[in-house]
Amino acid sequence: MSIIKKIQKLIYPLTSRYLSNATLVEGMLKGTDKMFRCLFVENSKYEEIAVEKLFSETPHLLKKWKIWIPNLKSELKKNSDSIDLCIAVLPSNYKTLFDDLCAFKGQVCVRQIIDTSASWEKIFNAFHKKKRQYSNNVERKFGLSYTISHDIDDFDLFYYRMHLPHIRNQFDELAAIDSYDDMKKFFLKGFLLLVVAEGQKIAGALCLIENNKLMFRRSGVLDGNEEFRKKNAQFALYYFNIRYASERGIKQVDTMMSDSFLHNGVYRTKREWGASVYPDDEDGSIVYYFIPDFSPKLATLFEQNPVIIREEDGLYVLAGWHGASAMAVLDKKEMCDKYYSPGLKGMILLAPNGEKTKMLFEIGETPEQ
Repeated sequence: MSIIKKIQKLIYPLTSRYLSNATLVEGMLKGTDKMFRCLFVENSKYEEIAVEKLFSETPHLLKKWKIWIPNLKSELKKNSDSIDLCIAVLPSNYKTLFDDLCAFKGQVCVRQIIDTSASWEKIFNAFHKKKRQYSNNVERKFGLSYTISHDIDDFDLFYYRMHLPHIRNQFDELAAIDSYDDMKKFFLKGFLLLVVAEGQKIAGALCLIENNKLMFRRSGVLDGNEEFRKKNAQFALYYFNIRYASERGIKQVDTMMSDSFLHNGVYRTKREWGASVYPDDEDGSIVYYFIPDFSPKLATLFEQNPVIIREEDGLYVLAGWHGASAMAVLDKKEMCDKYYSPGLKGMILLAPNGEKTKMLFEIGETPEQ
């Protein structure tokens, strides 16, 4: 690494508090024939995640530059006639400057935690129907079992042949890969839960128990093998972790972070195992959604990509809505089936005319199982 790059790496934590990357892109809004222009202001990989969800194909790069974060307000005013939306991931110390200016705000990720303090029957009944069916078949039909390991050789097998192939297959260039040494530190304080099929270890989860909570930190499937995927070996990791925690009186299984987009596959999988949603209180940033001038395209965008946002009284789902202005009982049930998880306060529905409707989920309300 050159001296210049070393200096840049050292000062980056300081400069990123005041300077941010700004990227202006334009492309076809997914699910429509409409062009959509979005300004991203962030120093993370959130832009790459959002672009894949918002656009039907790679959008055109119109401009890329560095922006002085306190000047974003004037930048938005200058571009108000030419952009449909600005998504900015900013340090939380800018709250007073931008909270009143944004239409909505959220986080890059949410935390999902499964309650294992109740009886097994209650835990099992909180699973989605598909996960209940899988749970009934995991041992009898798929012949899977599990073992707990503290063996360093098993950790090497897990890291190199399970976790790395899995993370690269799932996220490609977006993959954020933990180093061997960093993961080993957690392993030495915790353990591996390994799924076994016909005597072979085919999948694994790196786990740690803290404060009566099982932390399900990382996972992987052996060599990314398709045959093991057909056995739903990764689902077995969730099932056996939940069983392990329940049988040992551990009150929660913390499945860690998921993207705040509800159609994210990882989020949906955890939801189907009965996970509740919590804010990421360790994150020092806020995702701001700035809307310079409302367009009906925004209702379509959030209908295609509902996202979890933060209001003063809790977490809500922000979703586009093309139904009648008065929500019928059947409409409400449909929305609940689609989006409700414990920990979500309600929904904010965005209509094509820009009208916002807040709908609270009722206590104890559960989606169709």
